[in-house]
Amino acid sequence: MSAENELGGAVVASDNRLTAKYRAHQARYRHHRLGIAECGEGTGGRLISSMLPKESVRENPLLNFLSTSALAHAQERITQVKAERGSLAPGRLLRNMLSSMPLCFNIFGSLREKEGFPGLLEAAFGLDIASLETVVCEWVPPRATTGERDLLGDRSAFDAAVIYTTSDGRRCLLGVETKYTEPFSQIAYDKPSYRSVHESCDWFSSDCDVLLRKATNQLFRTMLLAAAADADAGFDEVRVAVLSLTEDQKAERVVKEVRASLKDPNRLVHLTYESLRDLAAASEDQEIVEWSEKFGERYLDPDS
Repeated sequence: MSAENELGGAVVASDNRLTAKYRAHQARYRHHRLGIAECGEGTGGRLISSMLPKESVRENPLLNFLSTSALAHAQERITQVKAERGSLAPGRLLRNMLSSMPLCFNIFGSLREKEGFPGLLEAAFGLDIASLETVVCEWVPPRATTGERDLLGDRSAFDAAVIYTTSDGRRCLLGVETKYTEPFSQIAYDKPSYRSVHESCDWFSSDCDVLLRKATNQLFRTMLLAAAADADAGFDEVRVAVLSLTEDQKAERVVKEVRASLKDPNRLVHLTYESLRDLAAASEDQEIVEWSEKFGERYLDPDS
């Protein structure tokens, strides 16, 4: 009998080895750490072991979050993204324990106001941060001239955005893409706006059609969003970071392929969650050290 069956919920036939492993980990966390014996409904009304029940979340909205700060930022962004005419699924954010969306809030929403967070960002992503302007999840850069937020015409957003000023006074943006067990999208989306940005930005050495293939399509679109922000959103420098599990070799391959297409490979960096956890554990900020322990328990080391 699988862990999913032991802790409630249907086995998801489409799960690969990685997803099944971490779905079981989230089911154990729900049952043993949160004390929620029943699992929640997923798509189509099936009980899924990594979903929180709606009633439990109504009673305690904090269940899917590591801190009150992460929950507060999630509730704030649910309202703001709707007003910005963006796309955010509250059910996924509040109830889906396996989703990378709450994971993202559990990193950036939890740490955004911590004193040691700029130092952690510098160590993790090789940044030069003199001051943080803002850290926000599910964010679309607005055009500097008009405030328009749909730079690619498809409501694309960064999972998180870090806006900061460097020691030499440059205003910079780090757009973050988070993956947990879900793969990069395998749908090959194509729009005239993608080709227009690709042609005008001078970021890429590879042909647009090559990058629009399904294997690299999603990360390419994220890079196009960064390139559009670089051109139209008032930043002196824009970079993208991808966060994924050490075990996720598919994500690593996609990042390497897209990096190879860039004239400046430093525009795209890749970091594992395990490395981020270890850097946080070595922080001089005790609150960040404590966060690293909670994050590791929630998301990492399923075999321990």
